[in-house]
Amino acid sequence: MVYIPEGSFAAGDSSNSSGSIRNAAGGRDYIVVTDTISESFTSSPGTPGSIAKIDGLRGLDTNNDGIIENAHYPTGYKAFYCMKYELSQGQLTDFMNSFSVAPADSAVNLNRRKPWIFYPNLTNRNTIFLQDNVYYVTRPDRAAICNESTSLPFAVWACLRPMSEFEFEKACRGPLAPVPNEGAFGSQYRNSFASGYQVNGVENGTEKLNIQGNEYVNNKTFLNGDQGSGPFRVGIFATPTSNRQTSGAAYYGVMNLTDNMYEYVFLYNRAIGASDEIHGTGVLPMPASESGPYTTAPGWGMPGWKDNTVSGLIEVIDFPRYGFRGVRTAPQEN
Repeated sequence: MVYIPEGSFAAGDSSNSSGSIRNAAGGRDYIVVTDTISESFTSSPGTPGSIAKIDGLRGLDTNNDGIIENAHYPTGYKAFYCMKYELSQGQLTDFMNSFSVAPADSAVNLNRRKPWIFYPNLTNRNTIFLQDNVYYVTRPDRAAICNESTSLPFAVWACLRPMSEFEFEKACRGPLAPVPNEGAFGSQYRNSFASGYQVNGVENGTEKLNIQGNEYVNNKTFLNGDQGSGPFRVGIFATPTSNRQTSGAAYYGVMNLTDNMYEYVFLYNRAIGASDEIHGTGVLPMPASESGPYTTAPGWGMPGWKDNTVSGLIEVIDFPRYGFRGVRTAPQEN
């Protein structure tokens, strides 16, 4: 886990691209989240109900009336811990082996306890398989493909919660001012100069790619390795000699925030209460009365980090699948 400290930060990429947070009054294309109420902002100009305000300490003013309606929305201002890497197939396998999949489970409990895997038949570079009621994985370091039916129960089990779109911005940018069309590494992407795209080495956790984490690569075929269309191992661009730019690292050192796979977050303009700052309990199955973001995902979406069509998340390896990383609010200092 990476510690993201308390403090002010900018939300919005200042490029006025669709889906990104911006000043609702026009002018500057981002807002600054502080310990007081912000100026009005929007991510969908002209859409009713999309204009809001945010107070870093008190929560979200969803009606833009100066009153905090959602005091539990994670604003990103307060300190929190964030998974350094995307959920890996090894972690997901450990999770799935931690509970029963007995046929006697009721439909409700089964839905709450048994994760739903996008590709259980070893396609799209998924390597998790079930044999004799035990899950196995052959590429544990590879990012896991999942949706809310997998990632939300994992968050409960790991005593975490999903991150909000404001926490995503804070983890990427830190306290720095926005750069138009930036990646999590703090600058614009550069075109890849590779003559061909390939995996170097056996995909056993030591493999590398012949590109860097700040290069723009869109739907390219990578030769060698296991091949196929899907995610690579988490943290693949970080090496002993890489820097923030070439490793694709975010400001505080979180990896793969804008590469490898899409990542879901809780959006500010979805259902009030869906984004409560409630952590998982470590206990499954979840009771039917469980509140917060773990039973359904009405506020589930993708952050408009660069552009709503790609969410700015797949600039290096453009693969339209979804991963997960959990967060946890840090204890407040006295």
